[in-house]
Amino acid sequence: QQAEERSAAKRERVRSAQVQAEEARHRVTEESRQKRITAEIAHQIDFFIRSRRRFNSSQPLEYACDIVTIERECHPEARAVIAVYDGTKFSVASNCMAVRVQYLTPFQGEDTHRVFGYFRCGCNNRWHSAATWKDKWQKCKKCEKEVYPYEQHTLEIRDATCTDETQNMKPHDMSRCQRCRELGRLCMPHMYYASYT
Repeated sequence: QQAEERSAAKRERVRSAQVQAEEARHRVTEESRQKRITAEIAHQIDFFIRSRRRFNSSQPLEYACDIVTIERECHPEARAVIAVYDGTKFSVASNCMAVRVQYLTPFQGEDTHRVFGYFRCGCNNRWHSAATWKDKWQKCKKCEKEVYPYEQHTLEIRDATCTDETQNMKPHDMSRCQRCRELGRLCMPHMYYASYT
């Protein structure tokens, strides 16, 4: 009978260990899911701030957006997400009522990765480019202001043999690209693909 009791106790310990391991796996999975959701909301907030009419793409770190407006028009959990990213992605004002973006550009991946970007100048000129980089500007063709992209995303692979694609391609303007000017050559000698962060 003692042998049976020891065996039953051992089985109970094994079962308890399995339950604890399963609970730990579930916690890790849930934490990972929550981090992904929080990162996606932070991306939405960043885009919301940079898309505001009063946002100045020439000086992206200057514009302070009202947190209540972000909660009302972008995401109801914005305040909590901004608090998580305060000092890394966002900069919260001392009165906790306004927030600024922390970086010149949305993309903050590797310096060697090129991404697709959208530009909007204060003179109402808009353009897009497949040669945008982390914290780099391009000059507006109308007014010559240095403008940072307000949105960036991963480059997509396209079929270069498509006639519509090849006919619509335009040369990259090296003289208006900060990266080209710093390198002293075309900034896109090779094709790089980046993960959006």
